[in-house]
This record gives sequence, structure tokens and C-alpha cells, in this order.
Amino acid sequence: MGVRNKEDAAMVIGELRKEIRGKMEAELLKEYAEKQKEGKYPYEGMWLEPHEVVKLQKKLKIRDRIVLAEVLILYVLFGLSLYVVYRLMKIFLLPR
Repeated sequence: MGVRNKEDAAMVIGELRKEIRGKMEAELLKEYAEKQKEGKYPYEGMWLEPHEVVKLQKKLKIRDRIVLAEVLILYVLFGLSLYVVYRLMKIFLLPR
């Protein structure tokens, strides 16, 4: 496969890209059809059955609530620390 200039090289690369993309698409569609016959569905990069998806969603929901609580607690602690610093500055540094 002799390549004479950049345009020919670009055309050859484009053809190879299309060929490889077609093969990959065919393989992925075949895998998708096989997994659907098994009763599995793609979810978050995994093949899961519907009842597994529901369990995972419940776990993720709990985890999201924990993260929200942590963020709220940190926000409150940050606010309280700023208030304490303000009160200390008012007592010791600011003129009366």
C-alpha cells in the first residue's frame, strides 16, 4: 500500500477508520443482542438484570443523601468557624 502524499495518507486513514468503526459497531450490536436475550441491560457501564438495577439505584440514592449531608455539615461548620473568627476579631482586634 504505497502512499505518495499527505492527501493519499489521509484518505487511507479515513478508509481504515470507517472499516474499523464498522467492525466495532457490529461486535457491539452482537454483544448487545446477546445480553438482551439473557435479560440484561446496560446500566452505568455494567450489564445488569432489572432487579439488580433497582438495588443499585437504591444504594446510590442512599449514598447521594450521605454526600449531601456531608456537604451541608461542612457548610455549617465553615459558617460557624467564620462567625467565631469574626467574634474573636471583634473582641481582640477591632477598636472599641
